[in-house]
Amino acid sequence: MSTESKRSITFLLSLVQSRPDSKPLGEVTRRLAEVHGIGSVSGIKVRYSSADFGRAGDLLRLEKIDPSTSPDAWKALGRTDSWALRGNEKWAGVAASAGLVAVTCLPSQPLRVANSNLLLPEGSHLVLPAEQIVDGCDHDSIIVVENLEPFRRCGRWHKRYLAARGEHPLFVFRGEKDGTRADAVNALLRRTSIPVFGAFDLDPAGLGTALTLPRLDGLVAPGAQELDSHLRTDRESSSGRADLYQKQYAHWAPSLERTSNKEVLLLWEVVRRHGEGLVQEAFLERQILAPIASGQ
Repeated sequence: MSTESKRSITFLLSLVQSRPDSKPLGEVTRRLAEVHGIGSVSGIKVRYSSADFGRAGDLLRLEKIDPSTSPDAWKALGRTDSWALRGNEKWAGVAASAGLVAVTCLPSQPLRVANSNLLLPEGSHLVLPAEQIVDGCDHDSIIVVENLEPFRRCGRWHKRYLAARGEHPLFVFRGEKDGTRADAVNALLRRTSIPVFGAFDLDPAGLGTALTLPRLDGLVAPGAQELDSHLRTDRESSSGRADLYQKQYAHWAPSLERTSNKEVLLLWEVVRRHGEGLVQEAFLERQILAPIASGQ
C-alpha cells in the first residue's frame, strides 16, 4: 500500500509526462520538494530540472505505478479495477453503486426482470444494473417512486392508485445521494418503451422532479379537486406541509409555471394556491383524501 496520496500520484504522472519548467507552490508541490527533493522552491513557484523528473519517475516506480500511466486513469474505474491498476480501491472514480437501479413489484406478482421470474419477500427489493433490467423486463409499466419507504410498501398502496397503471407494474426507486442514483433510473427509462408513471410528493420539488423523468405518462396521485378539498380544511388538522412549499418554491416554481403537462400543472395550481405541499405517505395507502372536519 502506497504512502502517497492520489493527488500526489496524479501530480507526479503529469509532471513526468509534461515536464514543465515550474509549477505554483502548493500543498502537494511543497511536500514533494521538502520530503522527496522533487523540485526547488523559489518564491511562489517550484522549479524543476531533468533530475527532478527522474526522481519523480523513480518515486512512481517505487509506488508500483508505470510513469506512462495517464493521470486520469482512475476516473472511469470502479473499486476492483482501481485496485488492480494501483493497489488502492479507494482511488476509484466511479461509485460502486453507479448504474444500479432498485426495483420491486407487487407482493402477489413475480419480479420479471433480467430474464427471470423472482418471488420477493414483501417489503424487499432487488438492485441490478440498468442494462439487465432493460434486456429482460416483462412488466407492462414502470412506476418511479420518490421515497424509499413508499417504494418498499408498494403492496399496501390503495388499489385506486394502481388502476390504469398497468396490470404488472415495475416499481423503481428514484434513488438518493448515497445509494442508487436518479441518473441510472433516467437511463433505464430512456432505454425502455413501456409507460412511465411518477409517484412523488405533491410539493414544488416533487412535482418539478416528476417533470424531469424521461417519457412521463402520468402521476400516481389524487386529482386536483380532491387535493384542493383536503388542503382547504382546518390547517391544524390537515396533513399539508407549508414548510416544504416555502423551502422549495424559489427553485422549482419557474419550471412548474412553464410546464405543458396538464396533470402536473393542475396539481401545481392547487399547491401554489394553498402554499402547502403534501408528502406521498399521506395519500398512497388511503382510499380518499377526505376533508378533515375542524376539531377532529
